[in-house]
Amino acid sequence: MEPTPNFVSECNLKTQNVLFANHLRTHKEEIIERWLQSVLKEVPPSNRNTIPVVIDSLGVFLDELANELSHDEPSVEYLTERAMSTIHGGERASLEGYFIPQLLKEFSLLREILSDEIKQHGFFQFEVRDFTDKAIDHIVSASTSEFVAVQNEQLRKALQAAERSNSELEQFAAIAAHDLKSPLATIYSYLDLLEEENQNSLSPDANKLIQTMKQTSTRMLSLIDRLLEYSHISQSDHSMTNVDLNEVMASVLQNLAETIERENAQIEFNELPTVYGDAALLGQVFQNLIANAIKFRGENPPHITITASERTNDWLFAIQDNGIGFDPKEKESIFALYKKLHGKNEFQGAGIGLATCRKVVELHGGKIWADSEIGKGSTFYFSIGKKK
Repeated sequence: MEPTPNFVSECNLKTQNVLFANHLRTHKEEIIERWLQSVLKEVPPSNRNTIPVVIDSLGVFLDELANELSHDEPSVEYLTERAMSTIHGGERASLEGYFIPQLLKEFSLLREILSDEIKQHGFFQFEVRDFTDKAIDHIVSASTSEFVAVQNEQLRKALQAAERSNSELEQFAAIAAHDLKSPLATIYSYLDLLEEENQNSLSPDANKLIQTMKQTSTRMLSLIDRLLEYSHISQSDHSMTNVDLNEVMASVLQNLAETIERENAQIEFNELPTVYGDAALLGQVFQNLIANAIKFRGENPPHITITASERTNDWLFAIQDNGIGFDPKEKESIFALYKKLHGKNEFQGAGIGLATCRKVVELHGGKIWADSEIGKGSTFYFSIGKKK
């Protein structure tokens, strides 16, 4: 039976501590080599580039552990100042694809090696092993904290860089759109002038060419306008307040009145709730989704149903139609910018509407998704927070 602290004399304990401290100093290089060989078996080659630095930190740890064991009252608190905590945790955190379990595995290997050293060389005192375990536990805690801190800082910097990049791209899109509109407007004006001054002398082919060029210019101007709208969603200072969606829907139906009448569309909805958001942006979401439901109609007149379901923290909206639907495999990709599931000759559009919907909904802290089958209509769902 191994001795317990109650049967160990103070003198014997200090002697054992000093003996193990001397053993650590004498056999430090062997311990490091054993640990290195164990780590190399466990750590993929891609993560071995910081091992020299970590070996140095292990040497510091063993020296400090030996020094503390030599004191009358050894303490693990002093082991975090220069040893493995910052070096090991910080260096490992910089590795791509390296995670906390791998860090803990390396310390587990060190614990096994030191425990083996204690057993092989007859250091049977409970306190020697207990202090060594506490020392490793202390370093593990400090290294893990440093690992998390470094990775959080890296994540923060990556997010900042992504935000800057996104902001720069949006500004570029806005500037480019403004610069493109001017020459397109000039081309359209010259085409108008050419058509007016030569209306009696133009051949049918020339007249058809002019009309095609005017239609293309109009389509490009519309695309640029939609791109500007999209880029402004993130740039603008939005007026977030309680929004009565019944008022928003009244405005949307007025904007789409001509299309609704022409297509003989039927739109059904009951009393809509008040939510927290930007009225103009939320109007874009409803208008885009309803306009799409009308555009992608089937053989029968469009029939669109809008419902709202109250949940714990938000409202879930569903806009269901009886249109041509789409392949369920596309239910994620349809929200991408410039994504069009149907040919441009079959259905006019810029491929920005659903991307705008997603951007607006996410700006409001919600989510948007869709369910559909070809020939069986579509249902678009999105969530918006409750009123405050």
